[in-house]
Amino acid sequence: RAVARRRGQLARLQRGGLYALLFLLPFSKAAIEITFPILLLGWLLEHAPRGWRSSLWRSPGGRWCLIALAGYLAVCALSILVSTHPDLSVRGFIRKTLEYALLFVIAADVAKEPVVAKRCLLVVMASACLVGLDGVAQEFLGKDPLRGHGIFKYGPILHPPYGYNRMTGPYESPIDLATYLIVVIPVVLVWALDPRLKGSWA
Repeated sequence: RAVARRRGQLARLQRGGLYALLFLLPFSKAAIEITFPILLLGWLLEHAPRGWRSSLWRSPGGRWCLIALAGYLAVCALSILVSTHPDLSVRGFIRKTLEYALLFVIAADVAKEPVVAKRCLLVVMASACLVGLDGVAQEFLGKDPLRGHGIFKYGPILHPPYGYNRMTGPYESPIDLATYLIVVIPVVLVWALDPRLKGSWA
């Protein structure tokens, strides 16, 4: 009973960390650095003692995905060979690429249960709505309420016909906002167009 209780606590810890990461990611660069240790610790404590038997990655589908991920990492590592700053490239590969790859593995394992995956989707939707509202408010107020970023101005500021403005939302640049939208809009559309979900269009 005590073991089952500890496993339940670890599962809740991991899920809470994943939900927090998904919600905070658009608003804070530190979200990964804060939540990653929580996810990693919970993941290791849950699976390592049992020999990873319950891990998603022990399944045939998971193994093929791991092979694809290893291929991706190998290609990324090859770029170090042609880098003009190999020391920076190695550091970036270890600190960022490998960290994100491990985060992908952990997140997929944590969200393997349908109820957790659905909650993750709801958290992403809530975060996306907040980003959208923040961007629209920035357009009207001149700066976003959440982070205080002003409208990004391109071109000559003193000559409006030759310059133009772009919203950034909670990000520092409109390119960052555009990248986020490229990722999240398909998720929002899939959710909104699902006929099984009443009121999903809202």
